[in-house]
Amino acid sequence: MVPPVLYKYRSIENWRFLEDIFLNRRLFAATFRSLNDPMEGLLYKHDKDVSLKYRKAVRNASGRLNICSLCDSRDNTLLWSYYADGHKGVAIGVRVLTQESPRVDEPVEVHYDMTVNIDPEAEQTRSPSEVAKSLLRQKLTFWSHEKEYRAFTTQRYVPVEILEVVLGCNATKETAHAVRVLISRHLSGTKIKHLRRSELRWPGYQ
Repeated sequence: MVPPVLYKYRSIENWRFLEDIFLNRRLFAATFRSLNDPMEGLLYKHDKDVSLKYRKAVRNASGRLNICSLCDSRDNTLLWSYYADGHKGVAIGVRVLTQESPRVDEPVEVHYDMTVNIDPEAEQTRSPSEVAKSLLRQKLTFWSHEKEYRAFTTQRYVPVEILEVVLGCNATKETAHAVRVLISRHLSGTKIKHLRRSELRWPGYQ
């Protein structure tokens, strides 16, 4: 089951991007080739009986899917450090607005494993698009601390309902004020929280 709120960790270094999220209520969806793991979508084995034609079709289907990466919590210390400018940015709590055309899928939980495999039966029972999606929702175990969910789409942005905005524990007073003003203009009534250090968690250690 998808959590009622998923979070996007963002730096505020490029204010234009943050304003775009709040004004247009959307999150950017990247191609798998542009994600931070260079092996994304490439780490799979296949049985010798899986045809080259089918494997190429899976690769082509993967290239048509864009990915919006989200997390199931607002207190992941590592994600604040990686993606929110050392706890000086924000985590934006959202609900993804799914639709059939243009395609925006409901977020799915990422599976962490050391092997991604295409078995011979897939060629007879599953479309290349289905297999592509299953491959792109798997990552190496090393990334399991991210607790990631992924929304797949065929467009550049995923429409969202913004439910909450969380300020990092190192966010300055100036940043907090600017974010509150921006939210009051575009997202009146949206909850705002300033996270405390005591509320942070280290995934896998607590």
